[in-house]
Amino acid sequence: MPEEPRLGPVARRLAAHERVVVVDDDHEHADFLRCYFRSAGYEFVHADPASALGVLDAIDEHRPDCVILGLDGRGVDGSDAHRLLCANERFSDLPVIVMGARTDARQLVSSLRAIDAVVPRPFNVNDLADLVAERIAHTTGMREVLVSEPVADVLVAAVVPAEASLSVAI
Repeated sequence: MPEEPRLGPVARRLAAHERVVVVDDDHEHADFLRCYFRSAGYEFVHADPASALGVLDAIDEHRPDCVILGLDGRGVDGSDAHRLLCANERFSDLPVIVMGARTDARQLVSSLRAIDAVVPRPFNVNDLADLVAERIAHTTGMREVLVSEPVADVLVAAVVPAEASLSVAI
């Protein structure tokens, strides 16, 4: 069986279908990440909301495949925003990568729902991109497995967005 061709960087960028939302108050930092992630083939959205509820609104509006959440925002406490994300059923399977310069970043989020990753600042952008790709692939793979082989209607409902319509026979 012939091997499936691999997309090069330009073709991958033109075929971008995965969206990353970065919630960060540092616009220069976000511009750098925008250039990097777009060149790596992702749609990229930068959000700088004024409140933790604004984070939810931005995520709800853009429907990302992964969120990179700055822990050290000027107007938004990332740990508060993360708590709201975890409490909202619509975002239960959304990968969230928390980034922070504070030395207690891991400790701050340890009491929260199991997070996908904590990335201390400064970080290597290649490592961050690999982490994003891995978390998206993991989450997408879990959705595909659960949708193709559902265990119960409840499990499917928790994994498949409300807009999707499925007929499930158990």
